[in-house]
Amino acid sequence: MEIISSILKKNLNCFKNNISNLLIISSIWDVLVDGCFSQISKPIKVTGNRLIVGVLDNIVLQELSFMHDEIVSRLQKRGFKINKISFKVINYFDIDKNETVEEDIEVDLRGYEYIYDSIENDNIRESFKRAFSAYIKNLKKN
Repeated sequence: MEIISSILKKNLNCFKNNISNLLIISSIWDVLVDGCFSQISKPIKVTGNRLIVGVLDNIVLQELSFMHDEIVSRLQKRGFKINKISFKVINYFDIDKNETVEEDIEVDLRGYEYIYDSIENDNIRESFKRAFSAYIKNLKKN
């Protein structure tokens, strides 16, 4: 994920600041959040100085709430101006990774090729394209 983070940092000017920050935070989430919590939580939105994190259930929400100040400190040490994290129970985890989900929103990623073309590893590049496409779809829905 550090590869994706470095690519995003080089191309920050092509995104709105909140989108760039969300993509970078997502790429290093497992470093910011210790243990299994990084696998059952996801950064989903950056608004100003606030990060919104989706969590699996209320227990995870409570545990991560206890880690709030530590996560904020880690974000600030990496240069993010985040001073508040809100946790929200979401159902993204209900979707099986191998299951195809039909969506009525088409996403055209033309114009963004230069961001992921420099990723040499095919698996990482395809994973990034899928994640980026899903993020754009989510933006269009909301």
